[in-house]
Amino acid sequence: MEKKSKKINSLPVHLPENFHADDILSQEKKMNVTKRTNMKAAMYHILDTLYDMSQTRKWRDKFEEKGGYPIKADIMNRLLGKRYTEAIKILENHGVIERTTEYQEGKQSKLMRLTGPYAAARTKIREIPLQATIREKLLKEKEVREDKNQLALNKILFITKWFDPARLTVDEKNVHGFIEFYRSELLSRIPKKLPKSKTMEEIESRINHRVNSMIETMENLRKGEMRLTKTGKDHRLHSILSNTKKELRTLYLYDGKPLVSIDLKSSQPYFLTHLFNPKYWEENKAIILDLLSTSITPDLLSQLSSLLMFGAFGDIQDYYSTRKEGFPSITWNDDFYVFISNKAKAEGMSDVFPDRNTVKKKMMMILYDDGNYMEGDRGFLLFAKWFPREAKLIRFFKELSHNEKKKGTDPDEVTNFLPILLQRLESNLMLEKICKVISEELPDAPLLPVHDCIHTTAEFAEKVRMIMDREFTKIVSIKPGIKVDEYNHQKTLNELSILADEDMDEILKKESKIISPVPAKPPLLLNPPEKGNDKLIYGRYIDPNYIEGQDPNEVNIRLIDDTRD
Repeated sequence: MEKKSKKINSLPVHLPENFHADDILSQEKKMNVTKRTNMKAAMYHILDTLYDMSQTRKWRDKFEEKGGYPIKADIMNRLLGKRYTEAIKILENHGVIERTTEYQEGKQSKLMRLTGPYAAARTKIREIPLQATIREKLLKEKEVREDKNQLALNKILFITKWFDPARLTVDEKNVHGFIEFYRSELLSRIPKKLPKSKTMEEIESRINHRVNSMIETMENLRKGEMRLTKTGKDHRLHSILSNTKKELRTLYLYDGKPLVSIDLKSSQPYFLTHLFNPKYWEENKAIILDLLSTSITPDLLSQLSSLLMFGAFGDIQDYYSTRKEGFPSITWNDDFYVFISNKAKAEGMSDVFPDRNTVKKKMMMILYDDGNYMEGDRGFLLFAKWFPREAKLIRFFKELSHNEKKKGTDPDEVTNFLPILLQRLESNLMLEKICKVISEELPDAPLLPVHDCIHTTAEFAEKVRMIMDREFTKIVSIKPGIKVDEYNHQKTLNELSILADEDMDEILKKESKIISPVPAKPPLLLNPPEKGNDKLIYGRYIDPNYIEGQDPNEVNIRLIDDTRD
């Protein structure tokens, strides 16, 4: 039964618990009651917008790259009027927020962030003042947004019903141990001799940003927030599960049982094969042309038709039977990334694709990057040699994205067409087709999808895998590769060292300039974290008023169980 959006009367906002609007406004020039109330509402809305962006993977990654979140002045001015500029100024003057130097008029939105004391604080839910005259406009905006979201979610009620905060939980003690040992492992891996242009402050800030994001996600789960949205350009379902770091996700429970992940192997390259399927374009023509309408010309559309060979094959089975090379010829049940690495070694090019991890990163760059680097990149040139047709399609969509950039569009608003098409395809197949069939055949199986994988519990895992295999083969006409991974919290904790090695390597290779200092948030629990029989002893875990770095002589002690074999 379809859910209807309820009349919205409440406007809760997430604010740093140490933010006190009345104290700040009492220090400003005299305002009448109405103006003061509206200014308070405007500040609340701005801070809540920053918080909301910080809860999505996309904008968290953007923060690591640019050091802030893009505030859209046109939207803010429409909702808050002239109060927007004044509220920003007050928040800046009182050291609540600061802006980066990335702003370029007409090209780059203003990037804002909370300053240290407010970024480190826990969040508290408050309400937009009832007396604010701008409240009605904010309510209407929220109603429109939620109506749009509910309309999209109504199409997948067979999925959303499983996102129940009473059933989707974690063991907070295990999560606390994971987060704090992860932080400790990263801090211990900071090299004594830092790479050129890196500072200790920047590296610690990147570590704190990652840890803070995990803590905030777990605090949202504690509040019962599932954060279900499906209104982005990618048409994906975003949730608290998808916003959780992959390794931390392994600690979730459903009805007290560990989750099992049924994952589509090498999903984005696999989905690329389906973009050559005439049936896909026939079924999704309206949606595709709507996405491409502002950038594609009749000449470009003709090029695309020629590239895809529309009309050359009357039947999809005939189409794939004629394709004996390229992606359709790959055995997707094998490891695609190992296949590419082995292929490079066989041709004496192992320095280009030396290992699986390098191949995977390169493939994501080829499919997801805006394409600036590609033509001079040895990896892409080798890929184009092996897969010329796929490379032509990639180049075509990258060129469309470049055309958008040439218009001087705000980089945050430019559509990177190929990733969006692949993500929309993934969403359509995984959510509206595969999960729907699973829900009909296995009505008692929990369904918690995260993009290219489905989470369920152990008793349903094999049946879910079989249905996924059958349905993808039927739709794409190419047998997929599917991996089943049973989550185990002890295994996750045991592999923390490997994760810390990988993440520190990534942090040290970041080329972008970071951000002013990002302090650490308070831990999830005020208890010494445990990993097996190991413990961390530190002021952070026993003092609710603890301030990081206040005592320069403090030592983080790790107690190791030396009775183990």
